[in-house]
Amino acid sequence: MLWGQIDGATSIKDLSRIFLNFPTLAGHLWFMYPLISIYLFIPIISPWLSRVTVKEERFFIGLFLLSTCMPYLNRWFGEVWGQCFWNEYHMLWYFSGYLGYLVLAHYIHVHLTWNRSKRFIIGIVSMLIGAAITIYSFYVQAVPGEILPTPVLEIGWAFCTINCVLLTAGTFLMFSCIELPETPRFVLELSKLSYGMYLMHIFWLGLWVAVFKSVLPLPTVAAIPAIATCTFICCFVTTKVISLIPGGKWIVG
Repeated sequence: MLWGQIDGATSIKDLSRIFLNFPTLAGHLWFMYPLISIYLFIPIISPWLSRVTVKEERFFIGLFLLSTCMPYLNRWFGEVWGQCFWNEYHMLWYFSGYLGYLVLAHYIHVHLTWNRSKRFIIGIVSMLIGAAITIYSFYVQAVPGEILPTPVLEIGWAFCTINCVLLTAGTFLMFSCIELPETPRFVLELSKLSYGMYLMHIFWLGLWVAVFKSVLPLPTVAAIPAIATCTFICCFVTTKVISLIPGGKWIVG
């Protein structure tokens, strides 16, 4: 409202719903709610993870991976495994969602015994396959002149899909190959600021999209990395400056 992007009525409505959901122009804050739910559930699942056998944990992960195929199954076959308008809690509901990422990360960190070379090779292959599926899903749907609903067009990078799991797990495996006696100072600093950077990226993103698509129109293949790089740098610098202000940690995390 301060810079006129939404009117007063919308602002008042957003404020009245502030404890129910994120504001109209703060869609990126959706991430907060799954994050909060994971933190709330950690005290419940931690005792299970400390006692569960490797085989049982693999069973959970297997069902989680199957659940990440459901967006595509729904696209091709409609409702499956008990889904209907009066029941959203399908057969794999309790194995689905972001909790699966937590269990998968625990398994990789605690139980995976692959050597460094194997982790790197499987990691990069998984990452490339996941990225290829994601890119292809957009490529085949983004037909010039054809307007598609956003959920349809963006199914390839819905976060709990099998390709995103492959991309994430592969990246995690690759990072696990890094063996240093201590974390580099810049990486540590970036990690501390990452939460604040995420919260503010939406502000800088709009600015740089306008710059590289309107003021200095670049081809899309060049505009996307330029927008990403400039947004990242601006978020890092801004978050760092705010963190230096007394009490700034309460703003940027």
